[in-house]
Amino acid sequence: MHSEPITFLYNKYNFKLATIKKIVFGKSYVAVMLMNGNIGLSANLYDIKNMNINELQKPNFTNSGHRNILSAYYNAVFNNKKEYSLKSDIFNLIDFKKYPNLVMIGFSEPIYKKLIAINIKPFVFDYSSDNKVVISQTKQAKYLKKADSVLLTSTSVLNNTFFDIVKNTKIECDIFMFGPSTFMSKDFFRYKNIKGLFGTVFNSGDNDVIKLIEEGQGNRYLKKKGKKVALLNNF
Repeated sequence: MHSEPITFLYNKYNFKLATIKKIVFGKSYVAVMLMNGNIGLSANLYDIKNMNINELQKPNFTNSGHRNILSAYYNAVFNNKKEYSLKSDIFNLIDFKKYPNLVMIGFSEPIYKKLIAINIKPFVFDYSSDNKVVISQTKQAKYLKKADSVLLTSTSVLNNTFFDIVKNTKIECDIFMFGPSTFMSKDFFRYKNIKGLFGTVFNSGDNDVIKLIEEGQGNRYLKKKGKKVALLNNF
């Protein structure tokens, strides 16, 4: 079994501080812009407002701030490598009707509404949401063991819950990672049951994206600036 994703990516690709042009801490996201213009995002789950990035010369993989910046950094590195093969919405590529037991980890209201519209009601878990459709975290492992498919927010990598979630799924389960902080890297296909990555790519050097993040804007505004992309694992 491979180490958790951020540690794995660091060990494989290292972390090159000199390639970073700018780091921005917004209310919703942390963004990294590389010297080549590539932009990567990471959800600002811990409300980090600033950090001395020189600390990352020797990253602490249990430090929330370090994980935030490393997550945004690798997002920037991979999400412009063009290895993703498709530019499409998840509903154009995946037939969710074939999954009797669908679990969503990380409540996405737009995706949830689209599923309900086609008569699919997923079992939703999200420790940070108080929406009435969200099920108690204490039941998550039980539902995962029965799931035919899991829609997994990519913030699970950042908050280091990814490993346990994936481990709890049965062998015949298709996991699809989603969200603007999704790493578009085939390295994720090394992990159990990961069948698809659905993320966002921004135009190189787009300062409007950086400005929106500085203003504290979320995905509602950022999605207008990005392109949805997908990478499937022989699916």
